[in-house]
Amino acid sequence: MSTPVTTIASEDQYKAWAAGQGITTAAPANLATLLAASTSELQRYCGREFLPSPAAVGKTETRAFLGRGGRTLPIDDALTISAVTVAGSTISPNLYVSRGQPITSLVFQPSAGCEWPDGVQVLVTGRFGYAEQASLPPDLVEACCQLTALRALRGGWGHLGTGRVTVINVTVESNDADYDRRRDEALALAAPYRRLW
Repeated sequence: MSTPVTTIASEDQYKAWAAGQGITTAAPANLATLLAASTSELQRYCGREFLPSPAAVGKTETRAFLGRGGRTLPIDDALTISAVTVAGSTISPNLYVSRGQPITSLVFQPSAGCEWPDGVQVLVTGRFGYAEQASLPPDLVEACCQLTALRALRGGWGHLGTGRVTVINVTVESNDADYDRRRDEALALAAPYRRLW
């Protein structure tokens, strides 16, 4: 059984992307760290966890949400829901529907005549996240690869001033304004996946 990928772009995806960009230098020794930092930045920017938690298929975890009154309970992105509990009582899955892909809310059926109690903790058990790593949208993988390449480039020359890198006998100079522009371009790829609460 393979180890689950815990970054938006895997190391193999990054290496293939870099080769497609004409980057012929070896992948950075700290590639896993750079990919993790880029994944964290994208998740903060989008306000959601893209990768499954727990990572292992078949495992679940329980998260707590506060009821807001009404029939709809917003939850973190989820791939599956296996149990819902309020004040120690399990809620029958026949009473609510899971909405969204990924699941972003639980809605009581009108026929249930129920509301999520306002201010009361609702425990939801399931597997949370946007999608399996292999099923993430290509735009997100591209954004992660771009941010990782920028981090690798910047790591060689610090946070201020001008940097220089040579790829295929072409020297490219870059400065902070260029870095910021390229970072914004990478984040723009992820903009459609921002979660608005």
